[in-house]
Amino acid sequence: MTLPTPPTTIGDIILNRQSSPKKRTLVVYSGPTSLDRSIGKNAVYLANFDYFIEHGIECDGLGGTDQPHPAGAQSLQPPSQQSNLEYVIVLTQPVADEYTASHGLISQKQYQCGSRAKITVLVREDRCYDMESLLLVSRTFDVPHDYDHMVYINCGLAGPKFGSGSPEHWENLSSWTELYTSLLSDKIQMVGHTINTHFNSVYSPHVQSFLFAINTPVIDIWLKTGAVYECGISNEDFKDDLVKMALVWRYEVGISRVLLERGHSIAAAFMHQQGRIGEPLIIDGKSTFGRYFNQDEIIHSDVFLEEGVRRLTESSFPEYEDHRKYAILPWDCYVFFKVSRLIPSDIQQLMHYDNLGPIKLVHNDARKSSMWHWRRKAGVSIFDELTGMVMGDSYHAANAGILRCHGRHCEFQDVSTATGGILACLLLSALFICYFAGSKNSTVRRIQLQFRPKRTKDQKSTL
Repeated sequence: MTLPTPPTTIGDIILNRQSSPKKRTLVVYSGPTSLDRSIGKNAVYLANFDYFIEHGIECDGLGGTDQPHPAGAQSLQPPSQQSNLEYVIVLTQPVADEYTASHGLISQKQYQCGSRAKITVLVREDRCYDMESLLLVSRTFDVPHDYDHMVYINCGLAGPKFGSGSPEHWENLSSWTELYTSLLSDKIQMVGHTINTHFNSVYSPHVQSFLFAINTPVIDIWLKTGAVYECGISNEDFKDDLVKMALVWRYEVGISRVLLERGHSIAAAFMHQQGRIGEPLIIDGKSTFGRYFNQDEIIHSDVFLEEGVRRLTESSFPEYEDHRKYAILPWDCYVFFKVSRLIPSDIQQLMHYDNLGPIKLVHNDARKSSMWHWRRKAGVSIFDELTGMVMGDSYHAANAGILRCHGRHCEFQDVSTATGGILACLLLSALFICYFAGSKNSTVRRIQLQFRPKRTKDQKSTL
């Protein structure tokens, strides 16, 4: 298997690009299509959108740090020269009406940013999933002529979130978009958050379409080859899996395939299956990375499933020999996390999603995973399983911990692991003694009844 050698870590690329002139970048955000939080994943999508407006639209420096700039508040910083970033948010009409009203978050954000950020809202039809947003933008703007880069993201992701676990030198970024655009070159035409090597069981390396950056001439390639097209199918019709898979193959897989066929390269910025977080993966038409994955590796090749994200930690930290090796890392390690598939507990604690819908809430700590094989890998024994069944939430709370990462070093801040174990031993010992004592007394009573002497005739006559 040929694994392309990455140019260096994403942190080194960030440092090397600091002296480069800023490129004109169009940020396209494909937002929620409904305001009804009670249906499906809408509550999660809307919360992600709200977060992105506050942290992802940057007019006061890098967004997603611990120093947020709340919407509706004018910045105290003096107006700077025109930013190289412009934002286009694509929404359906009801959502656009809500967010662009005088009290709406987009209106408040524009007030906060003033002339330091240009925000445009486009109205789309609820069809063809995210491709509809991309097609609408390509028809509304002359993207290849007016911009150097385009960054696309949808509302299934939570982020950006930067912190001590983020890729090295993230503090040198002027925008989160540079995590992706800094890797673009004449050869590398598309950079995504992740790369998937397969579509079902077919080897077809492709940037996953929920977040990517491109050199803008790529738009013309997509339109001419039909990788981006007018599908005309309502989202309701995509309940048919065959119809949905046809769109995924032609669009999501296709936008990478047509680039590879023309001699270009695609890349994942700083994370990918079987890699180390912080290291890019670059694939061209001759690359064989992933081609010879076994069936298990193919099934779990998608990073943003519980199997995939725990395997990513396992491959990123081979030096660990304890449960940290199988944890879902803190949010800031990923910067963006695809929460439309699973929501780690640390993200839920910060985002406070009020309705998860069909999305599964997953513990960061593998010791509390719903999957038995991950609990075993993390060191959970049969004794621990039985203790947890007996003690319930009190035992799990005693063994709870928050994972913190500082660069390449991650530690669980355990609350009271030892105390939990001692309490568990004492409780199980007490239960065993009580059970044994009860069993012994019952046996004695049975023996006494069995060997009880027969009454004599005189004893019977006195009754």
